[in-house]
Amino acid sequence: MTNRLDLSERHRRKIETLLYQYLPDVEVWAYGSRVSGRSHDGSDLDLVLRSPGLKEIPIEQLANFEEAIQESTIPFLIEARDWAKIPERFHREIKRNHVVLTGSVPQKKKFSELLIQPVRNGIYKRKEFHGHGVKMINMGELFAHPRLRAIPMKRVDLSESEQARFCVKQGDLLFARRSLVAEGAGKCCVVLEISEPTAFESSIIRARLDPEKTDSLFLYYYFNSPIGLHGLDTIRRQVAVAGITGSDLANLSVLLPRRCEQKAISYILGTLDDKIELNRRMNETLEAMARAIFKDWFVDFGPTRAKVEGRDPYLSPQLWDLFPDELDFEGKPVGWETSEIGKEVNVVGGSTPSTKEPTYWQSGEHFWATPKDLSRLTSPVLLKTERQITDAGLYGISSGLLPPGTVLLSSRAPIGYLVITEVQTAINQGFIAMICKKRLSNLFVLFWCFQNLDYIKGIAGGSTFAEISKKVFRSIPVIVPPESALAAYENYIRPLYDRIVKNEKEFTSLTQARDLLLPKFMSGEIRIHDPEKIVDSLAS
Repeated sequence: MTNRLDLSERHRRKIETLLYQYLPDVEVWAYGSRVSGRSHDGSDLDLVLRSPGLKEIPIEQLANFEEAIQESTIPFLIEARDWAKIPERFHREIKRNHVVLTGSVPQKKKFSELLIQPVRNGIYKRKEFHGHGVKMINMGELFAHPRLRAIPMKRVDLSESEQARFCVKQGDLLFARRSLVAEGAGKCCVVLEISEPTAFESSIIRARLDPEKTDSLFLYYYFNSPIGLHGLDTIRRQVAVAGITGSDLANLSVLLPRRCEQKAISYILGTLDDKIELNRRMNETLEAMARAIFKDWFVDFGPTRAKVEGRDPYLSPQLWDLFPDELDFEGKPVGWETSEIGKEVNVVGGSTPSTKEPTYWQSGEHFWATPKDLSRLTSPVLLKTERQITDAGLYGISSGLLPPGTVLLSSRAPIGYLVITEVQTAINQGFIAMICKKRLSNLFVLFWCFQNLDYIKGIAGGSTFAEISKKVFRSIPVIVPPESALAAYENYIRPLYDRIVKNEKEFTSLTQARDLLLPKFMSGEIRIHDPEKIVDSLAS
């Protein structure tokens, strides 16, 4: 049986898509001149359709497929015949020389069979070679950017032969060869975009897939699904650190649905990830804008300094008139106050519930935050927590349930995570919470904290680990503008923050949808007949 089919990738994808749409459970073989090597551009494509159990395919179903083929833009004739209706003598002839165009069930393949070249470990270079040359993918990029694009990276000097052996291409899969954390070994990343020569370091394994055999984005999702992760678990070794080897990875068995289904799965999950990444980038931009405005107005006193220096206005007249024309002897705008943060907000702490009550974590109705919850966030917005409790008051939490809009600052191990809560939340001892019901809004306080993080970290104390106490925190000075300037800032920044919250909620919803769909697609529990429809329904 030949493994070649004279069919362009574009036409093959179109035919596979129509087959999956109209004959989703049918195994399809190609035979005839396009398999035997005697074809030309206009040759017919001969297909035989093998239904489950090799039973006859319903006439209406077959007619719908043939009509869709005729209405397509495929420029040659496609003859599709039902295996159950053709003579036995033709069965024997087709079996001798055919290509499986689409399979009816996922096929088990050894990973090495899907590669265009053997797996390769990355390169190690001494420090004197670092700082210039080609980009180098390190473990940090692999974990932070699982769908890797052309991002800033450290550089390393490589020879031409080293570049030829150790640079990546679009579609390559990268695996963490070792990790201090057990589940980190085998972590899979896919290279989506490369703008210049980019190599990979020695703690990474590269797998270069054959695009005629499988879809690299599908394999990326496969190795991040429960099925793929279980396979990686079976080859993970634990000595001083957890690790996998290239030979074990190459020998790993993977389950492959037919190529059109791979494409449909990667299209749906990839579209969801694209939307997730877009929301993340948008929130980064919005947050950067909000930080820049706070710094200009309330740290650099930009409008007042511009007036002092005789520069032209760069804000609207209504905003420009809110800023004084002069700075006082302390260097702040005339008329602005110096206060202490503890006088402008209610500063409270938290505590850990007693573990004597065995069910206090189970099916709780109130969110309970630890700094770990904040460490995973990409925006300064807290929508939920990993754990919940039944009643904060019953378990000795000094601050009780904090109202939505509270600003949380992690005050130890490490100091510096910052969010505004969007839900009622109880907290552990690792926080300073700021309830903003006085002159300063939570948005002012949030970006004031961001602006002063270095100072806050610098005044932390403690012999075992650095921590900033509520008493010390309350005494930190803060400049308080007049009410009119605070109100203008609130009106200017609140829409930006509201958009961040909206994006974060959509980000959470899309992430949950992706994580729920991933194992169902990989296990075959959900069959994909219309990828576009699925994407549209998830996005709406």
